[in-house]
Amino acid sequence: MRRAAARLVNRALSAGERAVPFLRTRRCPCCQWAGTRFRTIAFVEYSRGDAQCPSCGAMERHRALSSFYPGFLKSLPRQPGRAIHFAPERPLVSSIEPYCKAYQTSSYPKQGWADLNLDLMKLDLPDASCDLFVMNHVLNCVPDDKPVVREMARVLTPGGMVLATMGLKEGRTFEHPRESNETYRDYGIDDLPSRFAPFGMRTVYAADNLDAPARRLHGIPEAIPVLVLIKT
Repeated sequence: MRRAAARLVNRALSAGERAVPFLRTRRCPCCQWAGTRFRTIAFVEYSRGDAQCPSCGAMERHRALSSFYPGFLKSLPRQPGRAIHFAPERPLVSSIEPYCKAYQTSSYPKQGWADLNLDLMKLDLPDASCDLFVMNHVLNCVPDDKPVVREMARVLTPGGMVLATMGLKEGRTFEHPRESNETYRDYGIDDLPSRFAPFGMRTVYAADNLDAPARRLHGIPEAIPVLVLIKT
């Protein structure tokens, strides 16, 4: 009974959206879907409303990053040559690939649609062979990030960069005694420079370029910090 009622409500909303365009109060910048609200997602611990695009699956951070990558990449002095997107998210491909000369995806273990199967702790790539690495919530999910930093510095060209997102907290990085919820550490802002010493570092914010109405339209509650690591 409840499911049938829910289907009727959804049909009515869809019909209303088609008849009255101003009811479309949400738009996904990743796939251009428009509707009244994003989907609710539910976990064991909590649920979050107005979160996931029903068309492409983009979450809030994907929608924020899709507004950031094109402008950032176009602002670089030169177009990145070879770019690798680690643990790739499908909704973000179109906001990165057109702005790089060669774009590849990599997952470890390999997903069906990824191009490569690279272990960040021991990259099977030649020295100075890549210009850009993109990775979101990856660095905190590797057992040891020290070899990862060394390998990234080895493989990137001079001036090459890493665009990485991860949860950031005040204080120093906390290493979990064992893998917790698929993460090994919570990064703290105080020791980031020493942990990523081979790189110059700055933090920028995805969706910081959007005004409040645009953020509401795209369902982005807050700007997302992006760590920019530049090989010196």
